[in-house]
Amino acid sequence: PTSFAETEQKIKIGVMAPLTGPVATMGELLDEASSYIKKYQKFKIEFIFEDHQYDGKLAVTALNKLQQVDKVDLIIVWGNTPSGTCAPVAERNKIPLLAMSMNPDAKD
Repeated sequence: PTSFAETEQKIKIGVMAPLTGPVATMGELLDEASSYIKKYQKFKIEFIFEDHQYDGKLAVTALNKLQQVDKVDLIIVWGNTPSGTCAPVAERNKIPLLAMSMNPDAKD
Protein backbone atom coordinates (compact mmCIF):
# COMPACT_ATOMS: atom_id res chain seq x y z
CA PRO A 1 0.00 0.00 0.00
CA THR A 2 1.16 3.50 -0.76
CA SER A 3 -1.08 5.40 1.67
CA PHE A 4 -3.02 4.89 4.86
CA ALA A 5 -6.28 4.96 2.89
CA GLU A 6 -5.17 1.84 1.01
CA THR A 7 -4.40 -0.19 4.13
CA GLU A 8 -6.77 -2.37 6.10
CA GLN A 9 -5.72 -0.69 9.35
CA LYS A 10 -8.51 1.01 11.27
CA ILE A 11 -8.09 4.23 13.23
CA LYS A 12 -9.74 3.97 16.65
CA ILE A 13 -10.91 7.28 18.11
CA GLY A 14 -12.23 7.50 21.64
CA VAL A 15 -14.82 10.21 22.23
CA MET A 16 -15.62 11.30 25.77
CA ALA A 17 -18.75 13.40 26.01
CA PRO A 18 -21.82 13.88 28.22
CA LEU A 19 -24.13 11.23 26.80
CA THR A 20 -26.39 11.47 29.86
CA GLY A 21 -27.05 14.24 32.34
CA PRO A 22 -27.93 17.92 32.02
CA VAL A 23 -25.80 18.66 28.92
CA ALA A 24 -26.33 15.35 27.11
CA THR A 25 -27.41 17.23 23.99
CA MET A 26 -23.75 17.99 23.25
CA GLY A 27 -22.83 14.30 23.40
CA GLU A 28 -25.75 13.46 21.12
CA LEU A 29 -24.51 16.02 18.57
CA LEU A 30 -21.02 14.46 18.61
CA ASP A 31 -22.55 11.02 18.11
CA GLU A 32 -24.54 12.30 15.11
CA ALA A 33 -21.39 13.89 13.66
CA SER A 34 -19.48 10.62 13.99
CA SER A 35 -22.25 8.82 12.08
CA TYR A 36 -21.99 11.38 9.29
CA ILE A 37 -18.20 11.02 9.17
CA LYS A 38 -18.43 7.21 9.01
CA LYS A 39 -20.94 7.44 6.15
CA TYR A 40 -18.73 9.62 3.93
CA GLN A 41 -15.21 8.71 5.03
CA LYS A 42 -12.36 7.39 2.92
CA PHE A 43 -10.54 5.98 5.94
CA LYS A 44 -11.53 3.16 8.22
CA ILE A 45 -12.45 4.94 11.44
CA GLU A 46 -14.06 3.44 14.51
CA PHE A 47 -15.51 5.81 17.11
CA ILE A 48 -15.80 4.49 20.66
CA PHE A 49 -17.96 6.67 22.91
CA GLU A 50 -17.70 6.96 26.68
CA ASP A 51 -20.10 8.96 28.84
CA HIS A 52 -18.41 11.33 31.28
CA GLN A 53 -21.66 13.10 32.31
CA TYR A 54 -19.60 16.33 32.40
CA ASP A 55 -17.79 15.03 35.49
CA GLY A 56 -13.98 15.21 35.78
CA LYS A 57 -13.57 11.96 37.74
CA LEU A 58 -15.75 10.02 35.30
CA ALA A 59 -13.77 11.55 32.43
CA VAL A 60 -10.46 10.27 33.83
CA THR A 61 -12.00 6.81 34.29
CA ALA A 62 -13.22 6.91 30.67
CA LEU A 63 -9.79 8.08 29.47
CA ASN A 64 -8.09 5.15 31.20
CA LYS A 65 -10.59 2.66 29.73
CA LEU A 66 -10.20 4.04 26.22
CA GLN A 67 -6.41 3.80 26.48
CA GLN A 68 -5.99 0.52 28.33
CA VAL A 69 -8.98 -1.57 27.21
CA ASP A 70 -10.04 -0.14 23.85
CA LYS A 71 -6.47 0.76 22.76
CA VAL A 72 -7.60 3.88 20.87
CA ASP A 73 -5.20 5.91 18.72
CA LEU A 74 -6.64 9.31 19.71
CA ILE A 75 -9.01 10.59 22.37
CA ILE A 76 -11.40 13.53 21.97
CA VAL A 77 -12.86 15.02 25.14
CA TRP A 78 -15.65 17.61 25.24
CA GLY A 79 -16.09 20.17 28.02
CA ASN A 80 -14.05 22.48 30.24
CA THR A 81 -14.05 20.39 33.41
CA PRO A 82 -13.44 16.99 31.75
CA SER A 83 -10.74 18.50 29.51
CA GLY A 84 -9.01 20.12 32.47
CA THR A 85 -8.90 16.91 34.49
CA CYS A 86 -7.90 14.69 31.56
CA ALA A 87 -5.15 16.84 30.03
CA PRO A 88 -2.53 16.23 32.75
CA VAL A 89 -3.27 12.48 32.78
CA ALA A 90 -3.02 12.28 28.98
CA GLU A 91 0.23 14.25 28.98
CA ARG A 92 1.75 12.08 31.71
CA ASN A 93 0.71 8.88 29.90
CA LYS A 94 1.62 10.22 26.43
CA ILE A 95 -1.94 9.79 25.11
CA PRO A 96 -2.88 11.92 22.07
CA LEU A 97 -5.76 14.07 23.34
CA LEU A 98 -7.90 16.61 21.51
CA ALA A 99 -9.77 18.76 24.03
CA MET A 100 -12.86 20.70 22.99
CA SER A 101 -13.12 23.45 25.57
CA MET A 102 -14.18 27.08 25.78
CA ASN A 103 -11.69 27.75 28.59
CA PRO A 104 -9.62 30.86 27.72
CA ASP A 105 -6.82 29.60 30.01
CA ALA A 106 -6.31 26.37 28.03
CA LYS A 107 -2.70 25.75 27.07
CA ASP A 108 -1.27 24.82 23.65
